[in-house]
Amino acid sequence: MKYFTEKFMNKQRKMLLFSLAKAQANVGTKELPSWTDGKILKAEIQEDGIILFQAAFFDIVPMLADVCQIRLIDQDGDVAGISDKEIKTARGQGVYETIKINLFESGFEVI
Repeated sequence: MKYFTEKFMNKQRKMLLFSLAKAQANVGTKELPSWTDGKILKAEIQEDGIILFQAAFFDIVPMLADVCQIRLIDQDGDVAGISDKEIKTARGQGVYETIKINLFESGFEVI
C-alpha cells in the first residue's frame, strides 16, 4: 500500500528535475578527483515515472582521460548523486551518458 498519491510523487519528480544544475565527470581518480563540467542535454520524466538525464562532457575531448565517476550537482552546488562508472575514452572523443533515476515510494509503516 502506498501513502503518497501519484500526483504528489509527480510534483516531487518535477522538483528534483528542476533542482539539478549540471553533471560532472571525474577524469582523475577516486583518491585524487579532477572534476570536469558537463552539460545536461535532456531532462525529463518518462511515463513510468523514471527521471531521465542525458549529459555530455565535451571538455574531455582534448584530453586523453578516462572517466571513473559521474555526479549530478544541484542549484546550490551540492552533490545530489554520484555513481562509479568506468568509461574509457580516446583522444578527441567526448562522453555522452544517460542517467536514470527511479523515484518511487516503496511503501510505508504507520507507527
